[in-house]
Amino acid sequence: MGAVKPELLDFLQQRQLSWAQARYQTLTGEFDSTDKLATRTYRNYAFELCPVYETYLKNV
Repeated sequence: MGAVKPELLDFLQQRQLSWAQARYQTLTGEFDSTDKLATRTYRNYAFELCPVYETYLKNV
């Protein structure tokens, strides 16, 4: 996302979520655990847990 000030990202996301919740019943998201801002977003909101799939690459 390229945010320099994470608190501004929080503000923007809150505004976006408020707008979306007034118009939609379900919101879903996918969060990259290697992205600090995505992890911050995930921790800021109460999302239902779902299965996590991990993939591994083996050099042969």
